[in-house]
Formats: sequence, structure tokens, C-alpha cells
Amino acid sequence: MRISIRAGRRLVFAFSAGVLLAGSALAAATSPAQAASAAQPAVPANVITLSANPGPQTTDPVATATPLEISATETDQTATLTFSVAGLPAGPFSFGSEPLDPGNAMEDLDAAFTDAYSGTVTVTVSDNVSPADTVAEDFTWTAANTITVTNPGAQTTAFGAAVDLPTGGTDDATLPLTYSAVGLPTGLTISKTTGTITGKPTDPGAHAVIVTAVDSTGSKGTAAFTWTVGAENKIVVTAPASKTAWPGVAVSVALKGADGANGQKLTWTATGLPPGLTINATTGVVSGRPTKLGVFTSRVTATDSTSASGAAAIKWDVVAPVVIPNRGTLTTTVGSWLVINPFTYRDAVAGDRPTFSASGLPAGMGFQASPMLIYGWPNAAGTYTVTIHERGSLGTTDAMTFKLVVRPAANSGGTNPDTGGVGQIHLPLAGKCLQDPGNRTANGTRVAIEPCASGSAERWTVAGDNTIRANGRCLTITGSGSSNGRQLALASCAGSTRQRWAQGTDGELANPASGLCVTDPGSSRGNGTVPVMGGCRITPAQEWTLPAQTVLTALGGSCMDDHFSSGVNGNVIDMFWCSYSTSKWTFETDGTLRMFGDKCITVAKGKAVIWTCGQHSGQKWTVARTSAMGSEITEGGVCLAIPSMTAGRGTVLEPNGTQLVTSKCSKTDPRDLWHIE
Repeated sequence: MRISIRAGRRLVFAFSAGVLLAGSALAAATSPAQAASAAQPAVPANVITLSANPGPQTTDPVATATPLEISATETDQTATLTFSVAGLPAGPFSFGSEPLDPGNAMEDLDAAFTDAYSGTVTVTVSDNVSPADTVAEDFTWTAANTITVTNPGAQTTAFGAAVDLPTGGTDDATLPLTYSAVGLPTGLTISKTTGTITGKPTDPGAHAVIVTAVDSTGSKGTAAFTWTVGAENKIVVTAPASKTAWPGVAVSVALKGADGANGQKLTWTATGLPPGLTINATTGVVSGRPTKLGVFTSRVTATDSTSASGAAAIKWDVVAPVVIPNRGTLTTTVGSWLVINPFTYRDAVAGDRPTFSASGLPAGMGFQASPMLIYGWPNAAGTYTVTIHERGSLGTTDAMTFKLVVRPAANSGGTNPDTGGVGQIHLPLAGKCLQDPGNRTANGTRVAIEPCASGSAERWTVAGDNTIRANGRCLTITGSGSSNGRQLALASCAGSTRQRWAQGTDGELANPASGLCVTDPGSSRGNGTVPVMGGCRITPAQEWTLPAQTVLTALGGSCMDDHFSSGVNGNVIDMFWCSYSTSKWTFETDGTLRMFGDKCITVAKGKAVIWTCGQHSGQKWTVARTSAMGSEITEGGVCLAIPSMTAGRGTVLEPNGTQLVTSKCSKTDPRDLWHIE
């Protein structure tokens, strides 16, 4: 806002300063020389008279400067009059006074507004003699641009009909306008920049609408009118909820529509139809020959000339006959290697490329899609419902379900759980071993740390079902509930998770169910000390060296093998049928995997070879239990792996002589999973 004061002839003083200006006539009248002159006659009391009230003021548009003359007289001819104004919007302004005659003054007030304004203005005049006199006058001042909104008049629209109604407006200040509206029927909106109303109304009845246009100063104009929306025409579409179709087979489905408005013709459309099918816009018949398998949800719509519409959904199941023969109930034993190979299927759709997956497998078993087989070592007894799922490139879907019965491990029936690595379980330093005290092997016997000695009391079998056994009894965590702090004992083998063990990262003997490790309490290594379960810390009190063990690949039936079993430096570490391989490996606490006492598995140029321990880099391995099916064996950030999961002639796996490699570790890739038993 800008407010300025203009003087007609000569500026006597400035209101903003509030002081007399040097050299003015009034200043001369009050000089010391005059004060010393003879006494003057008495002056009547000073009285200020303000000119007539200027009345209501209007500024349009707001940017127009409006001069307003205000004058006053004073009975005391020596007085100086001061003008002030209140009530106008904030902004810099000043007043100047000019006497017309002694004791008279006149002001010109110019106001230029930048925003719309409406309020009461007070002009006050005061003098500078004693006693002081002050008078004031109030009047209204309105500043606004004139904005005119085009009134479209009363509107009537059918329910759901498209609307495109311009309103628009003009502003005498030629400023851009912003539009808004209240009372519009549901479904309609107004453009803020153009004032055009668009949409499809969905709220029957009469609506009182007010369109408002506002410019940047806050000035506004309005237009009010009624908008009547007609009643909704309901169209009911009759269609099947679901429909089964076959690729290449002709389809013809006739749809029906009932319109609440008489004499209307329906137009039919559809979205989401299976490829190869179309809808007749006039008759509503869906026809054609499906070209792609899958499940499709389509929406068919019937619309009349009033824009009323109705719709229905149809679920299409376009299928092809894909059959996976059922193998019936299969039986195996905990810890026994099992391979179900191969599964076959029949697909009647030419060009279809099916993919397969499996669910419901017991822990310790995996599925290979090509060729399709199930493999692994189930580690929990029970009856499992296994499903093989098929999905084809053309949308084919199928499933085959069978029962897999896993019996508890026992000394008879399918496998001998006492088969595995046999020998002492060493605790490093002090020549201590895990022992069955007194060689009693009775239920509840606490195992103990004792000096290593030959004999059956320290003869342990690391069995294929992940149990550790002595004379048919299993190493067990005592008690129930939490395993932390519990002692270890021998008990009848019952398939409990408290009897399952896994080789740890640096020689720990871990129980996967609890996540705890066998620990020498207090690191005492004292004779007769009973080990307990504790948090895995990778300390000497938890580093156990197990007997040399067979290491099986994820293909089962094949093992990690020293080619030719000669121990010559540089010999290939390969995979070979377990029944023909004599290779057993010790997992030392220094991270080496050894054979022949001083020959270590070594990484050389991305391949696995055997080399004298300590004479080559790439011999420090980490064993990590990554899934119920097996462990990853890592060195330098990569995993020891078989090259591929492939089958040879017929149903016989042909892994013999394939050299092991290193690859990126992946918990979901069976090539780098190993079963240590």
C-alpha cells in the first residue's frame, strides 16, 4: 500500500516528524524577540473546526489513486494544526500542512491500494497551543475491483451425462482470476484457472451452486444458479459369474441387459477378456477362440443414450490338460538320502513351456525343476503332503500331490543310523576328549570331559540323521524347555530336536533348534567336567574336532572326493559316488578341511585341489549352517560348490570325476549346500 500527502502551496510541517520546520512563518512568530515584546491582549480559547465529513469513499479499481481534500480552522491564529489518519491498511505515509489564513490549514490525502479494503477511517486534527484542542471525523472507505462472473443460468443434466460448462468472468483491473464453486452435484468439478465445470453428475435432485472468481487483490465476484440432475437409469446386466474355456475352442456367450428407461438401445463394451475373444457392441455376444491360457477377470458394460450404464464381472478360466503322474506314497528314514527321479508330465498344448515348483517338503529336502526331481536328507520324522506345481508359458497350471512318510531313524529299516564318521570328539589343548563315563551308555548318563584314551567310551558316531551316538545312545540336551545352561547326557534316540547337531563355523558343535553350542563351563578342561549348552562364542571352550566325516553333495549319493585318493599336491577335489569313495574329512579348529592328516582342500584359480596344509593360500574355510538341508563351506567370500545340478543317462546320476568349483554363495542354490555326516 502507498499513502502520501500533498500540500497545495507550501509544506509547513511533516506529521511523521512531528516538529516545526526551520524557517517557517510559525517558527518566526515564536522567536525570542517577540517573546520579549510588550504584553499582548488576551487571546480567546483555541477552538478547531474540521471541514464537513467527506462521507463514504470508494476506490475502484484498487490501483487507482484517490485524492481527498480535508481542511480545518483554528480560532487561535498563532496555532499550528497537525493532521493524522487512522484505520487505513498499514503502509508508509506522511502529512503536510499549509495555512490558508492564520489558523487555517488544508490537506490532500492520496491513497493507492494494492489489496481490497473496507473499513472506517478516522482523520484527527490537533493544535500546538495550551490547552490543546483536538477534533476527529470518521468515514468509511471501500477499495475493490469490479469482478463479473458469467452466470450460465439454471442447468438441467441427465444422471451421468458428460458436462462441459464454461462460466468465466471479467475484472476491471484486468488481473488473472481464480475460480471456485460450492454446491456442485457430486461428480462435477470446476477449473481453478478457466472456470469451466466438467465431469459426470451422480447426485440426482436440485443443487444450489455459487461460482466465485477472486483476483490477486482479494476482490471477488459471484454467480448463483441451480443445477438439476435427473434420476439414475439403472441397467441390470445378466452374465455368468465364471466360464471355463479351452484354447482354440469356439466360445459364444450371450449377455442380457434390462434398462429402467423405455425405448433405449444398449451399447456393449468389455475389458479384460482373454486374448482371442471380443464382444459385439450391438448384441452383447462374447465370441471367439481363446489364444492364451490363464485366469482372466473381464468386466462387461452396457450403456444407453442417457449415459446410464450397468456392468457385470466374468471370471474366465482358460485351461489346458497338463498331467503329472502321481507316484503314490513314498517312504524313507530320517537322515537317509532320498532322490525321487524323474517326475514326468504330459502337456496337450503345443508350444507350452511348463515350469515346476514344490511345496510341503520336509526340512532337509530340496526340489530341482529341470530335470524334475526331489532330493536330500529329511531330518524330521512325519507324514508330509508334498505338492508339485506346474505353470506353463501359455498359462497352463496343474498340481500333483502325494504323501511322503519319513520314519524315525533306527537300527533297522532302510538305513543304519549308526553309519557315519567314527572316532573321538576332541577339545583343543590339554589332550581332552568327550567321553561316556564308565562306558555305561545308560539313559541319563552325563557325558564328561576326560583325558583322551582309546576304547569304546570315546568312540562316537556322527550319524547321517545329524545325531551323535555312542553304542546306540544319542547325545542329548537334558531337561525340557530352554536349552541354555543344560548339561549333556546320553539317552535313547527318539528323533528329538534336542538330539540334532551340526558342525559350526570354527569347530563349534551346535544344536540348530536352540542356536546354542556345546561348551566347557568355565573353560576349565577339568577331568569329569560335564559340558553344557551356551551361547556360541567361538572360543577354545567351544572348539570341538569331530571324527573324520563323509561330506555329501546336494545331489545325494555323491560325495566330496580326493580324485584317485592319493593325496598328491594339485589333485582334483571332485564329486564321486559315495559308495565308491573312501574320502573322509576332518573339520579342524584352524579352519582347514583335512585328509591324510596334513592335506588340505585348497582354492586354486577358482577350482578345488588338495595341497599340503600351510603351503598354499586359500585353505581357511568357514562352515555355516544355512538351511535345514545343509551347510555352506566358504573361503575368501565364495562357496565351495558342485558345477551344476544335472542328471546323466536315464535315471542314473553321473557326477563322477566332476571337479568342485567356487561360486557366489546363495542360500537358495543347492549347488553350494553340503551334508556333513
